[in-house]
Amino acid sequence: MQNLLIRLEKIQESLLHADAQHASFLETLHPYWRTSAANLIHYLKLRSFDLREIQDKLSEMSISSLAHCEGYTYRNLENVIHLLHKFFGSKPYITQNPEDYPSYRESKFLLKDHTQNLFGTRWVNDTRYTMVTLPTEASKDGALVRSLIESGMNIARINTGHDNPDIWLRMVENIKTSAQGLDRSCKIYFDLHGPKIRVSALRTESGRKAQFVQIKKDDLICLHTKKLKKKHLPKKCKGIMMEWPEILEVLQPYNEIWFDDGKIGGLVREVHDDYIIAKVTHTSKKGKKLKLEKGINFPDTRLKIPALTMEDRSHLPFIVKHADMVGYSFVKTPDDIHLLHEALRELGKSDLGIILKIETASAFDNLPKLLLTSMRNPIVGVMVARGDLAVEVGFERISEVQEELLWICEAAHVPVIWATQVLENLAKTGTATRAEITDAAMSVRAECVMLNKGPHILDALKTLRNIMARMDDHFEKKKGMLRALGIAKNYFQHPGLN
Repeated sequence: MQNLLIRLEKIQESLLHADAQHASFLETLHPYWRTSAANLIHYLKLRSFDLREIQDKLSEMSISSLAHCEGYTYRNLENVIHLLHKFFGSKPYITQNPEDYPSYRESKFLLKDHTQNLFGTRWVNDTRYTMVTLPTEASKDGALVRSLIESGMNIARINTGHDNPDIWLRMVENIKTSAQGLDRSCKIYFDLHGPKIRVSALRTESGRKAQFVQIKKDDLICLHTKKLKKKHLPKKCKGIMMEWPEILEVLQPYNEIWFDDGKIGGLVREVHDDYIIAKVTHTSKKGKKLKLEKGINFPDTRLKIPALTMEDRSHLPFIVKHADMVGYSFVKTPDDIHLLHEALRELGKSDLGIILKIETASAFDNLPKLLLTSMRNPIVGVMVARGDLAVEVGFERISEVQEELLWICEAAHVPVIWATQVLENLAKTGTATRAEITDAAMSVRAECVMLNKGPHILDALKTLRNIMARMDDHFEKKKGMLRALGIAKNYFQHPGLN
């Protein structure tokens, strides 16, 4: 047990050393974020150690462990060390300026403050925010927008990948009019389209243009970025056209290609100047229809495409005029953050809320750097975009990855939006699956949950809020709140065994 104390004090020293290493960097951040940035650095340093044996020994001694230290890492570690010193009757090291490190209560306040600064004031009895993607009809149907706000939408999402500024403006007007009429707050979120790689044209094996092609396992596909004439299309290949010719320059044999959120997958076999040939290795038994505008992912290829496209730049003047926050799609590196910060400064809107959409393997790998770089801006959040992210990191890893994202964002006191396919079957068909109800229940560990559009979106929104209200009493982030269980109380009211 004495060895346990020695190990923990060495970890404590490493956290203080990380402080010293980052002191000058922390001064470059917005003052609002410096305490949170320091805590994130402490958490990252702590999690660079394998703590499993330490955790087990602390639990054996009935001493509060490090399992819930995300928001107040240094103070939690210090508290554990102090308890061990009391156990051994020795004198602990006294940290200089302990007020520089957030306590448990201070960490809760910081996250709550950052969340309200981004998403606005919560409604009475609300502990979570709900975001809804508006359909095109919301530009014409003010009653629909009013019903969404009445049913619990407190953030309206407008996707610049669809429609146009005239339609977006009518959506904005309907949001503001409805919110004012109901005397409720509803923030406006605009998604930058980003360099989303989509299917722009399709050809059958005979070279005929098509709205969709049926893709089966072992099919050959020709992926190209130029309008290849029928005679140039390789034989026995289905033609798939996309934008972004830069992609062909970096693809290599055996690189993976995935279509339509992972429903179709293949491997590159041949690389040519104007096209590549890939063989389909993954799809359902009967095959899948690939339609126009479906997304394409290259999970093991490092694409050299800037996150802020020219199209996004053209939309920014409109966005900064009407939005409370902007979603940064396909952000990957700190350089991407600098591009958006600079563009917002030029437009005189450096204080616009920025949501980092984590939807690529690169973004996940670089998450700490992305967060720390973003903290030069006063308002920051993260969206866990689980659709593209699952394709990028692999479906087997997505559960693990989304957990790590939640932990790291909690350490940074950064609010999180849980997105993609939440109650999607319910929103689209009117019937929920058991799996998506369970998924929605897990979403309460984020500060905000996003629903996508669908004909039954009002039912989905009401169901989500009902689930969140039930689960809020059980969980705060990943920590169980130990609310009294009805099943336990019922047992002791009627304890007899048959």
